[in-house]
Amino acid sequence: DISWLHPTEYINSIAAGLPPNFAPPLAIFKNWTFALFYTLAELWGSVVVSLLFWGFANEVTSVQEAKKYYPLFGLLANVALIFS
Repeated sequence: DISWLHPTEYINSIAAGLPPNFAPPLAIFKNWTFALFYTLAELWGSVVVSLLFWGFANEVTSVQEAKKYYPLFGLLANVALIFS
């Protein structure tokens, strides 16, 4: 029974007593598995690229260099997020 996974009837009964402004959040909750999948799929690329970058940074820098350059790497990563 999929009704416990996607509470369509329950959300429709709640929506009947609420103003129309609540329709979008209720629609997301009604299909929460699709919203969760979409969110995780969007985040996956950013997480993988970040992990690959820091893995590469760990390979090419020594501990002494890391103390000097990692703050710069973090700053550049934040700047890149702003421009992307």
